[in-house]
Amino acid sequence: MIGVVGLAIAALTFAALVARGDYVGELSMTAGQWGFAGLLAVSVLAALARVWLPIVYDGLGFIGWSGTPPQWLQTEGLGAWVKIFAFGLASFALLTGLACLAGLVPLSPAGWLPAFAAKEFLGYFMIAVTLIVVAVPKGLAMSVTLSLAYSMRKITASNTRTPGGPVAHGGASGRVA
Repeated sequence: MIGVVGLAIAALTFAALVARGDYVGELSMTAGQWGFAGLLAVSVLAALARVWLPIVYDGLGFIGWSGTPPQWLQTEGLGAWVKIFAFGLASFALLTGLACLAGLVPLSPAGWLPAFAAKEFLGYFMIAVTLIVVAVPKGLAMSVTLSLAYSMRKITASNTRTPGGPVAHGGASGRVA
């Protein structure tokens, strides 16, 4: 649950900071630069789908949705991460090329995103992440605990066995292989 709430808080905070930055003039960019920033955001979200999409599916499970995530999201291993990252990179290249051809984004890479805007976006992202860790009481410790519990549930569901048999925490009485 903390992941769902944290993701929502981070996304809303980031969006609010960007809107405020545009309103007060901190982010004075052309329409083409805003278009590039949007397609960059879409590409980054695509490349990191394996990070945020399971949180969305967990949130849907909390409200009673009984569907299952797609198979590509359930696949484990480095290859699965490389594929989705490559998809994000390819979507960036394709979207940028199409936007340049359509005249929505400047042809010169120097005009795509000003350095000051990239710095502002990074600052907004850091504020959003900091807000999650600081504002949620014991949010970081709770996130780690929930991640461990989630991983243990996945290990149990996949019937993974430890080499030395079942292991239980028994203080100093545990067997070390």
